[in-house]
Amino acid sequence: MRDFNTPEYWAAVKAGKISWEQVEADEADYEARRSRALATSGRYSARSMIADELARWPIPEATEAYCPELSAWVTENRNIYGATEKVLKKLAEYIYQRDRERREADVTKSYLANATGFCERAVQYALRQLERFGLIETSVVRENGWVVGLRIKLLNKALPRHHHARWPQHVRPPVFVSLFRFHVQEIDRNIEKKLVAESRRTLGEQPESYKQHSIYNIEPVRVWAQRCMNGAWKAYRDSLPLFDAQGLSPPLPS
Repeated sequence: MRDFNTPEYWAAVKAGKISWEQVEADEADYEARRSRALATSGRYSARSMIADELARWPIPEATEAYCPELSAWVTENRNIYGATEKVLKKLAEYIYQRDRERREADVTKSYLANATGFCERAVQYALRQLERFGLIETSVVRENGWVVGLRIKLLNKALPRHHHARWPQHVRPPVFVSLFRFHVQEIDRNIEKKLVAESRRTLGEQPESYKQHSIYNIEPVRVWAQRCMNGAWKAYRDSLPLFDAQGLSPPLPS
């Protein structure tokens, strides 16, 4: 079917392929569609209005947690957006709840990925960007030779000037709340002492080389990356047949 009021349509009418009765019907349908389009021009359809009201992701429940103040430089820097901005805000909230004195906390990439809704690769890129801008300082947490997480420290560049010295402390709770927290802390200390004693007793039955690596070791990311590259380079160097034992550097591959 040809569109009405086009050169092809009138050529078909002139050739006798379309009758004048069909022309009158097509003209009436064309005018009806034209008037309907002019009457509803620029308005939202019912389908689009329903789609706008629906949330794309599940809405989380409201909590009392909040993100502390960040410097205006973070907002003005156009390179901090998307995953980088969201990871920074989540880190500020997480560290603010865990350790306000040292402004550092242990966290994993999987936790940040679940909390922000991005994949672990996006979180890894965001952490690299934040460290490049001087907003955070990242170290590797090792236990028994394995990497178990990251220790991230929030630097003063990410905070306003009146928070460089310290963050505001908690509001003093009532007396009975303070006593309850004191007893809970005492119980936690006793449990921690028992766990430490049990671990020492268990480690005493194991070789000395294992005991040296059975505690948390904190290393900067650059040091850990250099250690990994040194191991790969040593394996590559030992596999070269032309390498001599006199300390000469091996020939580079062409």
